[in-house]
Amino acid sequence: MYDSFIRKLQDRQALQEDLQAGKSLGEIVGFSEESMQHFYAAAYQLYQSGRDKDAADAFFFLSALHPCVQVYWLGLGMAEQCLNRFEDALSAYAMASLLEPQDPLPYYHSAACYHALQDVINARKSLEMALDYFGDDHAALKETARAALTAL
Repeated sequence: MYDSFIRKLQDRQALQEDLQAGKSLGEIVGFSEESMQHFYAAAYQLYQSGRDKDAADAFFFLSALHPCVQVYWLGLGMAEQCLNRFEDALSAYAMASLLEPQDPLPYYHSAACYHALQDVINARKSLEMALDYFGDDHAALKETARAALTAL
């Protein structure tokens, strides 16, 4: 599989044609959905085990392969945030929110990054956006966001 991956990336003309046709890198190199699920599970495990740098690298890899998958960007943002790379986390959260604008989690996590950067105005805006989209399935986070907004 590795040799096939390298060959596809070395054929610049075919690569350019595929990219112009709107294919993702993951589609071009032919990773199956099952492989992507395994990659995601491994990245998530790295994050859960506190291996934030490795998790960030893994989520970056996933995001590069399939840039239209929101959870990859969300994972990248969370790992970058754990590394105190708040600007990088905000970039990842922005991508996540562009892909799924009504998901409150990118806004919620962005607020913490803005707060860490001492940007109270954007922290407040992010919390307000999160609160607009939180449903009953995120009741605890919704209350945390309300409390954080009150504290700002």
